[in-house]
Amino acid sequence: MPFNPSKRLRHSLLDTKLVSFKVVDVSSDQYFENTVSLGGITSIGILGDGSDFTHPYPCSFTKRPGLSLLKIAFEGVYLQSNENGKEHLMCLLGNTTLPVPAPEPFNCNGHLLDYTLLQDDQILLVLRYPQTFNLTSRVVRGEMQSLKQEGSLGYFDNVNISSQLNHHSSYQFSSELKSRSCDLYPYQQELTTYGAKLFDSACGFCCFLRQVTQQPFDILQNYNERHVASKLGPFQLGKEFSSNWTHENIRLLFQNHMCEEEASTNNVQSARVSAVLRAFPASLPIYSWQERTGLPDLTLFAEGTWNSLTRKLCMTGCVNSVLEECNYQISLHFPNVFSIKQRSVVLGSIYSITNETNTPFLPLLFDFLRSPSDLKSLGLYDNPHYNYSKVELAAANKKKNQPSKLFTFIKKLFLKYPTLMDGLDLHAQLNFLSNKLNVQEISFRHQSSSNQNSRVYMQMQVLSLDTSYQHETTEPEEKNLINISLHMSLSERYWGELEGDEVVSPYFLEGVYDPLAGDMHLIGCRKVSSNNNSSVEHGLDCLVEVKVQYSSESTRWLKNPSLEMTITSQRSEEDELHFKPITLKTPIISYNEHERDYYASRKIFEGILRLLISLSAVGIIWSQLQYMNRNEGYIPYMSLGTLSLLMFGYGADLIRTSEILIGSEVHGYEQALLEALQTSTRFLVLVSLLLTVKQYQKVSEVKKKPKAYYLVPAMLMINLKMQDFFLIPQVIENKVWSSQGRPLRKTYYFGLTLLRLVTYFYDYIRDPLMYSGDIVINNQVGSEFSSIYDIMKKHCSSYLSLASKLSPDANRGIRIKTEFSFSNGDWEQEGDHATLMSFEGHGFPSKLVSFKVMDISSVHQFENTVSLGGIMSIGISDGSYGAFPTSSYLPFIIRPGLSFLKISFEGVYLESNDHENGKEHLLCLLGNTTLPISKPFIDDWNDHYLEYSLLQDDQILLVLRYPQSFNLTSRAVNQEGSLAYFDNVHISSQLNVYSMYQFSSELKSRSCDLHPYEQDLTAYGSKSFKSSFDFCHSLRGVSRRPFDILQDHKDRHDASKLGPFQLGKESNSAWTNGNYRLVFHNLICDEEINSNNLHSARVSAVLRAFPASMDALTERARTGLSGMTLSVEGRWESSTKKLCMIGCVGVVDSESEVCNSLISLHFPNLFSIEQRSLMKGSISSISNETNMFFLPLFFDSQWSPMDLKSLMSLKDIPYYNYSKVELASAIRKKNQPSKSLSLSKKPFFKLNGYPNKLDILKQ
Repeated sequence: MPFNPSKRLRHSLLDTKLVSFKVVDVSSDQYFENTVSLGGITSIGILGDGSDFTHPYPCSFTKRPGLSLLKIAFEGVYLQSNENGKEHLMCLLGNTTLPVPAPEPFNCNGHLLDYTLLQDDQILLVLRYPQTFNLTSRVVRGEMQSLKQEGSLGYFDNVNISSQLNHHSSYQFSSELKSRSCDLYPYQQELTTYGAKLFDSACGFCCFLRQVTQQPFDILQNYNERHVASKLGPFQLGKEFSSNWTHENIRLLFQNHMCEEEASTNNVQSARVSAVLRAFPASLPIYSWQERTGLPDLTLFAEGTWNSLTRKLCMTGCVNSVLEECNYQISLHFPNVFSIKQRSVVLGSIYSITNETNTPFLPLLFDFLRSPSDLKSLGLYDNPHYNYSKVELAAANKKKNQPSKLFTFIKKLFLKYPTLMDGLDLHAQLNFLSNKLNVQEISFRHQSSSNQNSRVYMQMQVLSLDTSYQHETTEPEEKNLINISLHMSLSERYWGELEGDEVVSPYFLEGVYDPLAGDMHLIGCRKVSSNNNSSVEHGLDCLVEVKVQYSSESTRWLKNPSLEMTITSQRSEEDELHFKPITLKTPIISYNEHERDYYASRKIFEGILRLLISLSAVGIIWSQLQYMNRNEGYIPYMSLGTLSLLMFGYGADLIRTSEILIGSEVHGYEQALLEALQTSTRFLVLVSLLLTVKQYQKVSEVKKKPKAYYLVPAMLMINLKMQDFFLIPQVIENKVWSSQGRPLRKTYYFGLTLLRLVTYFYDYIRDPLMYSGDIVINNQVGSEFSSIYDIMKKHCSSYLSLASKLSPDANRGIRIKTEFSFSNGDWEQEGDHATLMSFEGHGFPSKLVSFKVMDISSVHQFENTVSLGGIMSIGISDGSYGAFPTSSYLPFIIRPGLSFLKISFEGVYLESNDHENGKEHLLCLLGNTTLPISKPFIDDWNDHYLEYSLLQDDQILLVLRYPQSFNLTSRAVNQEGSLAYFDNVHISSQLNVYSMYQFSSELKSRSCDLHPYEQDLTAYGSKSFKSSFDFCHSLRGVSRRPFDILQDHKDRHDASKLGPFQLGKESNSAWTNGNYRLVFHNLICDEEINSNNLHSARVSAVLRAFPASMDALTERARTGLSGMTLSVEGRWESSTKKLCMIGCVGVVDSESEVCNSLISLHFPNLFSIEQRSLMKGSISSISNETNMFFLPLFFDSQWSPMDLKSLMSLKDIPYYNYSKVELASAIRKKNQPSKSLSLSKKPFFKLNGYPNKLDILKQ
């Protein structure tokens, strides 16, 4: 078969040849003696991009970059043979459409094909299965060959197939291997220091082994001897592998694992184990190898025994089917103790036990290293035994770097850090503290160079905690230290983005944790490649010091819970393994099991602080007013400018929305308390304003000045944010008048100044409010808006100026979430200079976009707006991977057949009344994502050719416009906006079912005549529906499936036009009968009954034309309005028995739709040999303009009788007009045999005596 490798993947190893065979039918008839007739399906192909081989591709042959797949149907016989020992054998003959080279490439559906399809029924397949399933007898072999003459079209060379018996076959363990001894390899003698895990029973061992073998093993570098690059233990590396392999780019997988318990002997438990060991490149995902059954040179058959006495599993390995050549020993050791240098639950080796010079190889070592959370999820270790060897050194480092005792005393007196929880048993306390200390957050590197990414993803998990160890110290506070071991990984890429052989080397940490100071002092070991250094043992550099400082839980009212880490190398700068100190800090971590309480308590504290400040301000102003009443002589010397500034300051506090509640994160009692605090604070601010106004009136009456004299400069100063300097006008007047009195009390000017300083000081020292892992709105006490809304104000100002006043609506949040989310809309870019994403695929790729409103805030950031957040999923798909992955957790996916990007947005909702666009709902949003951008040069990365690099982008503007009325010509959702460094993206969707559709009264009375070519439809009658309900029910049933577009043979059609639909450049330039279909979606059928008891129904829908090669369900789910869609609305009446609709072509980014199409739907009441359609329809032009006219487009809906019965509420036997029965009877009479032969035949079936003769006959 032809195969085109993907442009994104270059390694030839990725071109995997796979084959599957499935028996689908077994016949009870025996065509040959001692055989069984059967049929099966073979899927054979080449994969080069990790595609899903089991995906149900509809065609017999599928070819796209990175995938070629051929399906062959076989029929034949099964028999048992004595050849090659006893074996099962299948001999089958196949039939398929075989791809053969084309003389020259030709265009098919917009793609240049270099092959044609040839029907071939001359394919022979012979499969041989061993009758015995054991260590050396498990291989399924087959050969597929062409029966055509060599050199003829469709001939191919013989194909050899290999697989193995599956779990449905009964495995027979070998008695000869049971007594073989299994000694540790000399280099593994040190494993005995880690002990051996004790299992309760053979069943417990089998469960443990089953859990471990679910994941691949890592191959270790053998540091004792230099490995040979072309050899991988017993595995034979082919030419497809790199000439130099390393332990990091090959992994080991246990497959077909079987563990059988044996009866205990002398209280010794034992189990027999069988498996297939498969080596595979780490650059490929594990799922693409777990289901493989072929047995190439990268597999090893293994069988052996475990017993409770030795506590180890020893197996013999074979690379072929000859027992005498099973010269390999596999030893698996299960350590019972962890340490800073040993973190694996399984340590294994494969080595040769033969003395021949051509077969020995260096031992292959492997282990099973996983994070603590993975071990717990697998049920392997909950509280493992750990040998602490570095805690004294870590404690010494802590003592050396200890601050002053006074500082330590104050810190421990006022600050509280994560510690053991009282009231629980010790095991529960340790688990509780471990969960608090675990960290998986984004951190930022301090002092990173320009070519380094400052963002680092940190994952630190506690492996063990121990409080029983007594440190050698006389200091009482050091006796509270807790021994701790951790597993840490650092990466510059998000964990979900890691793929292939990208290895994140872990740090093994061990040391002490001080719960009174919240810090850890640790010694770390990291994996390194160099082994030339004498201080490197088993590839571990353990001269690393790590210090971790947690933030206090007592200061959450001021600081976000965070973590700061410093990693330092203890080596000299001349050492090749030395690295510069690394300092990492997380914006926030979550070590509180009640994280929501943190947000609520933070907001409540701020609310109380505002209330106290406002209450203090009222008291200070009231005392000044009393002072003025007692000292009226000082009143003329008071400055009106000072009072004006204070008045406008309090007024601004009342009208602006600086207080930000957290919406969905605060509920119930906390929300009610916050609202009460905010209401009380605003009331006190109002009191302060009224008291200040009273002061202003007193001063202006005494000075006999116009009250508006100081308003203009005061407003200017307000705009310049000078209200904090309210004392400046008073100071100036004091200098001018040289007054010896004191017009202002010290309590007044000192008090108000102090309150302003408290507010700003708190804003300065406190952290912005965040969610764990996500920075949200910056909620400062005195700030008007957060930084994200400052940016939004700049880019959305033109829309904010058009915002209409929002009417009171308690359900507005729910409506925004439901009505303004859409899925499977269309998108296009203005140009091709800077594309949003690259794509590689075949067929008719669809550009789809979905948007979902995720969160609504109860606070209005801007006047007449609602703050909200949402997620957009945008991409290109050719349908190879099924549904569009809107729920993917990855920020982007780029692979052949699919390009996908997820963007998080925050912004505002408003209602505008623009004179150009009329009334509409509008969303203005600012987005953030990890954007794949093209590069001038293609990088060789992880054996891939990557044409993009990753860039964090928070400069994406999205504007969505929704019409306020939902009707025939007002249903489209459109987008506009400027998007960073890529061309503008235009989005089109439509309002969903949660919006109320408004039928047009203007279209109600339009007539609908049949097209002249449809006059013959009257011969089939028109179906009479009992009611409008029956009509709507039938219409919904018919519209479930796509309609076939028919070619009009009475009038020559224009191949470049498809009725009113606008064929784009991506579609075929010429359409023919059968290569386009029509689907109805968003169907609305509104039943009506008039005063004369006549039934009618108003109907609205969207008709979408699409290539027949596309999946109908996918097209039905799309919501975009383009040149391939027709928005229709019309009316059915029981008197006319027909449905007539007006259609408008909806074009992406068009300002108005062209409603010049007439859609007529006829429901025939009779079937005939020439008419089998449930519904016949036409789309014709009602415009006289030359450029708008098009030839009629006809379509119908034909279903099988079975579908009619199961999906439609029709009678079992429809009305049928028999017109050919006389001719059929004449043919039967002409071919009738002799009368004597007819009389000798028994009736095939008698209908007499059965209650329902017609049902019996049909069955």
